[in-house]
Amino acid sequence: MGPLFRRKHSLPESEYTRSRTRGALLFALAVAVFTVFAGFLFRVKPETEQVLRQYLAPDFPGGHTWVNSPGCLSLFQELRGHVVVILFNSLTKLADLQDVNRMEEIASRFNDSPVACIIVAVGMESEEEASRWPFRCPAVLDPDTSATRLFGVNALPAVLIIDSNGAIAARYYESWERIPLEDLIRDLLNQAMATRTIAPRRYAP
Repeated sequence: MGPLFRRKHSLPESEYTRSRTRGALLFALAVAVFTVFAGFLFRVKPETEQVLRQYLAPDFPGGHTWVNSPGCLSLFQELRGHVVVILFNSLTKLADLQDVNRMEEIASRFNDSPVACIIVAVGMESEEEASRWPFRCPAVLDPDTSATRLFGVNALPAVLIIDSNGAIAARYYESWERIPLEDLIRDLLNQAMATRTIAPRRYAP
């Protein structure tokens, strides 16, 4: 009676154990499947199409005069795969020379990398005016401010940094020259290399 009684009570317990084991195996299998699916779903692909369109920068409009460039530059052609630093400045006072020198310094520091520094001379009408400034990097004259407005700039001076996908990575206004832009540029270059969107060499006209 005693052994039989104990056996009768052990049967439900064994069934419960088997059921619990099956449940654990099914749960582990579900976790494994989800992990594989999630890895596939969120895998990083070096495709420029992944950049959301609302974050893409516009391109420089045609019909403007360029200095230190054989013609109009395009963010999505000549400068594709570059980190591009764009300074918007009216260049009407001596203090603006500091901004120009800062841009030239950045261009010189990244001379061996696909980094382009461009100055948009807001309101400037002629190459004669531009010749009074020590431009070495490309500059575009924007007499009617159409290029400035196209990039959504509403205060001067302003600096936009475009990543290798053509997206606006950062936007700075007053006192931008005190911001360590070099660190951000290096991060964007590393990101471009990791996603294989970096240009093989720096654009040289």
